[in-house]
Amino acid sequence: MTEKEIILLAGYTKIFLSQTSDLIDFIKLMESGSHIKSLLQFHLASDPSSVKNLPFCLSTLTPECLLPSAHLAKWTNRIHSLIHSKDSGARWAGLSLAYKTSLLRRTIMIECAQSWVMVALPALSVRK
Repeated sequence: MTEKEIILLAGYTKIFLSQTSDLIDFIKLMESGSHIKSLLQFHLASDPSSVKNLPFCLSTLTPECLLPSAHLAKWTNRIHSLIHSKDSGARWAGLSLAYKTSLLRRTIMIECAQSWVMVALPALSVRK
């Protein structure tokens, strides 16, 4: 959704909303999945791009990004696939994203922690 579309939508819905904070919450809810979608499409599309773009992805994640949306399942699936990657850099990217996601959204941590930890513990205990 573009900024113009959000502003237009906000203008139409302003009639139904009584306070400015309600409008801001509504706009955040409408675009909650868009940042996750762009990270998945452009920054985390492959294992090498995930490693390369990890600092940007970590720095732009916010709790609002991880509100329930259609893309949240894709987000956790991508983290899962990164953690299981053959590439050690991609595994590290997956663990880093899992950690940041867990810090920002406790409900996601509760849902996914068992599968993430089962992979992370053996990987972190191996000495090379």
